[in-house]
This record gives sequence, C-alpha cells and structure tokens, in this order.
Amino acid sequence: VRESARAREGDQSSRSGVSSDVWEVNAATGEWRAVKAAVPPRGRAFHTATAVGEAMLVFGGVDAQGETLNDLWALHVSTVVGTQWAELRPLSDSRMRLFLGRSR
Repeated sequence: VRESARAREGDQSSRSGVSSDVWEVNAATGEWRAVKAAVPPRGRAFHTATAVGEAMLVFGGVDAQGETLNDLWALHVSTVVGTQWAELRPLSDSRMRLFLGRSR
C-alpha cells in the first residue's frame, strides 16, 4: 500500500474470530498502528487481501455468523482524502469476472 508500510486486515482478536480491524506496520521501525476508516465492511475471516497501487482489495471470507461473503472492498489510503473503504460492485450484471495472469 505504501512503500514504507504494509497493512493487514481482519485481525482475529474478537470473540467470534472475525474483525474488520486494519493494522499498518512501519517497515523501518517495525511498529504497528491501527488504521481508522469510516464505515468498514463486515468483519470477516478466511478472506483474501492484496495491495494494488494505493489501495488494498479485500474479497469474500466468512462473517461472525458463518455466512459466506461474496463481496469486494477497496481500502483507499490517501493523504489527500484520508483512509476510506468503498464497496466495488459489478457495472452491469451480478457476475464477477476475474482475470488472472502472471507478469514478469
């Protein structure tokens, strides 16, 4: 997400085993800090998360009630507008298309 920091999402510290917490580590000092953002997605476990540019994408998982989640969220980290979550939805139909590949 940032060159000097890395983030992790979904710290499993709550009683149910799921959370919507986001933590960031300073790569130079090794210190962790909680990242605060308004209106986070539902807490989850067993999801995937990856950094893409200045955002972290979080897909799917299981919520505290055991419901399988099929949603995609982006955590935008910006010094201009602050840190915010946005749910990403398909433009035309309910099908999501994943394009997988490998770059060199």
